[in-house]
Amino acid sequence: MRRGESYRHDVQQDHPAVEIGELLYRQAQGDALTPGEQEKIRHNSAGIVRVAALRYAAVVAEGQILANSLTGGERVRGAVDLAAEHNRAGKALNARIGRRLADADAGEAASGHLEALVMRHLAGKTFAKALTGVLRQRQLSPHAIDKPSRDFGDWMAGHGFLAPIPEDVSRLLNLANPEFADHVIASLKAASPLPAHEAITSRWDAVSKRVTRRLREDRDLIKSRLEAMPRHRRSRTAAAELREACRLYAVGCALSEIAAHAEKELRIRCLAAYHSDTVQQTRVECLNAAAAEVAQNWPDLAASVSEACARHRRECPEPTSPHPCSGCAREIAAEVQRTKAFVDPAIKIAEPSPQASLPVAAAPDLKPSTPADPMDSGAEPVEPAEWIRRPQPDGPPAVWQVILHRLHLRGGWCPIPEITLPLARDGAPLTLRLDYNGGSRTRRSVEQQVRLRHRGGEWELTGLDWPSDLPPGVILTLKWAPAGSSVAAKTSALWPPVRIDGVAFFDRYHSGTVIRELAPGSDQDQDAPDLSDAGWVLRTLRVLGHLRTDGSVIIAEQGLVANCRRLGSPGRRADQLHRAVDRLLQKGVLSRVEGSVDVDGTPHCPPRPSGARVPLLRFRSTPVPLDEKFRGHDSTDARARRAHVVQGFVRRLPDGAEASQAQLELYEEAVRQAQVVAGSLPPGHTYVQRHRRKA
Repeated sequence: MRRGESYRHDVQQDHPAVEIGELLYRQAQGDALTPGEQEKIRHNSAGIVRVAALRYAAVVAEGQILANSLTGGERVRGAVDLAAEHNRAGKALNARIGRRLADADAGEAASGHLEALVMRHLAGKTFAKALTGVLRQRQLSPHAIDKPSRDFGDWMAGHGFLAPIPEDVSRLLNLANPEFADHVIASLKAASPLPAHEAITSRWDAVSKRVTRRLREDRDLIKSRLEAMPRHRRSRTAAAELREACRLYAVGCALSEIAAHAEKELRIRCLAAYHSDTVQQTRVECLNAAAAEVAQNWPDLAASVSEACARHRRECPEPTSPHPCSGCAREIAAEVQRTKAFVDPAIKIAEPSPQASLPVAAAPDLKPSTPADPMDSGAEPVEPAEWIRRPQPDGPPAVWQVILHRLHLRGGWCPIPEITLPLARDGAPLTLRLDYNGGSRTRRSVEQQVRLRHRGGEWELTGLDWPSDLPPGVILTLKWAPAGSSVAAKTSALWPPVRIDGVAFFDRYHSGTVIRELAPGSDQDQDAPDLSDAGWVLRTLRVLGHLRTDGSVIIAEQGLVANCRRLGSPGRRADQLHRAVDRLLQKGVLSRVEGSVDVDGTPHCPPRPSGARVPLLRFRSTPVPLDEKFRGHDSTDARARRAHVVQGFVRRLPDGAEASQAQLELYEEAVRQAQVVAGSLPPGHTYVQRHRRKA
């Protein structure tokens, strides 16, 4: 790779993919193509141009069907075939890209001096501060020596692998995402090309969902205006306006495919650059320089690290590998910490004030679900445990929030967000005071002794005897000065209280967790629980509900049965599952809506003009007002924390963050496999794929 080399992608309306897409659309309509046009199609029979051209042709065909249904016109052919061919070509291309990504990332990071890596683990923020200074002196970004996982263009530019950004490109890149999307749409409508630069392509990829959504909304708005007119008043001008909006939407879809592919290509180049000798040498030099600075100010730590590394080298089984001991640094750091109990001075917490053990009434709360809007996930906590006020040296006590899961309640523990503490604190006793409602309208307080525990690289409170009427999904706010010995925890009262699937909630809760944790079979100690036919249907619908932020599901009945089988329902029960669906429809738990199904089985609601009309199943779990006489039942048991499978789900990201392209693709693949109506991943959300959580 040559330094200063520019990798350009011209994402414009006159891109070859749009031209080839027009030819493919005409070919599908039975038009006779000239020999030159046929040669163009043959020349672009593979790769991203082919995929984007098929996407353009399929969306144009869909738009023409839509326009013809309102204004009349000739029959449109090949829409389903074009969409199916696009899916096949896209899968083949993604498979090739996946293999290239794996090859590019196959290299191993150079280990450098083992002492520097161990000190990086032990010195924490002190080492990070020294490393930042070293990188600044070399005019490198703070993450220049770490493997890039996002912002690939910035990472490449920081190492000089990209040409300098021109002024006109820089002005566009300084726009916020909404303004940049506005500029892209205006350029498309005016047929005005954007600057041909890979930084523009990367930025286009970041806003592609926003751009295509806006273009689709413009198309649908014109469609709605035409539908409101009597048929005899629909003018040629209005029809032409609708067809142009359909064409622009097709252009946006095709160019977004090209931008996404270009971003993957940039990622491949970026990973190859990271594993190059030049970058790895720079990485080793910067780590060693930072370690030397820390050693000057912390000589006792440096001496202990040097002694431990020398001892490890004598015992390491692979001292002559290309990167010796590259994976041993964390283990050595833990050994040094056990024997010396070093505490990073940059994160040392002051002694707690006399008020540190007061209740947490003044601690801020993140707004959870309420009965008025039970599925409003936009204001809910982002993670099962997250800081509200991080630990600060000489500052007030730290405050964090936890969404209680069954594994917390069963195992008698509570997670603490990422924090650095001396390993000598492992097992330290603490006093926890819990203030909550649980299954009662009366506020209660309990106090108990708990312990700090360090497990799997994370800290947690253990030895908790959770109240038996505290249901999973409740949001708990905790307050603690890490140098102190007392923790205050509280829930926020929910008014009015509600009942969800037979469980009373008098405390505020996280709706997404409740949907999952109260699914039939969640209280059983097995991945494929013993359930009735109706139980399997409802369990499957609740799992699939995690693909949408509101927890609802729209799915074809055959797709529902297939997902029940995938999640563990016995195959012999297929016929019984259909009967269970009928019973749930009669009870009103499920309802039917009109939709359509594409040739590849993808359902849509409302139905698409080109798809076969079918009745789809709709499910949504909602809370109901609590009966005055209702008494909540126990929601926990004494089983210990165990390994278990977590099904894929959608979660909200911190403000300003966006899902990576990899997560967008995982989400789209999950939706395709589940055969549900889900649409695109909402802005500000990401997809967490199915995984197994260790005990």
